[in-house]
Amino acid sequence: MKIFFNHSSKALLIFAILLTSFIAGFVFYAKDANSLRGLGIGYFTGNSYGGVGNKLLRGGQGSSDDGIPNWVNTKSELITFIEGKHISGNNNDKIGADYIIQTMRGKDASGNFDYGRPDANDIYDWKTKLNDASVVFSSSEARSYTINSRTEPGGVDSGVRDVVRYSESGTRASIILRVNGVIVYELKRDCGNPLGNLPGIPVLVKNYNLTPTIALSTNIIEAGSSFSVTPSITNSGTTISSSATYQLIKTITNPN
Repeated sequence: MKIFFNHSSKALLIFAILLTSFIAGFVFYAKDANSLRGLGIGYFTGNSYGGVGNKLLRGGQGSSDDGIPNWVNTKSELITFIEGKHISGNNNDKIGADYIIQTMRGKDASGNFDYGRPDANDIYDWKTKLNDASVVFSSSEARSYTINSRTEPGGVDSGVRDVVRYSESGTRASIILRVNGVIVYELKRDCGNPLGNLPGIPVLVKNYNLTPTIALSTNIIEAGSSFSVTPSITNSGTTISSSATYQLIKTITNPN
């Protein structure tokens, strides 16, 4: 006995695709020095300082433990490390991690920085932006800079509560983030200090259109035999899509 069917009428395969976002456009928000506070102005408090203090990430055990450790070489490892400092680091490390999180997040859709300490929503936004496929991560590049950042001056670990940018020239190995080939963030590995006057990760507005399709290995199925289904998804938009899933719900066949 043979069963004959075709894709359109005899065998109906239904796919469901779940899209996490579908928005037109892809926007960068430019930032200037004032957006990041001026040099010598505390990021979190807005206070004016006459000098600078410690490296942002000290580790607590001397210079060999300062900065970004050698095992941090991917986005997920950076998130694990910085979030760990935010949660349980010494006070110096906590303020440093919070500054990295907020400045790496960049401006919001209204064009504003968040000068508060990060809450759970901010952490989620930071992770989502950093993990976006359009953000390209480079674990170490020699980068020259003219603006550095440190904690407020004179503070010991227990009293540090702010971060200040200041003029300093040098070249250091740095973690680099790029979007569309443009550098948006630099993080000095040996001390964890963000460098320069960079914008952070822009608001990433997506323009994609995902269409699921299927192909059958055959339209003629012998009794007791099987067939294969090959799914595919086409993106007809102009940007990389957000995460999406598809699922084969059911197969309906007509033996007539």
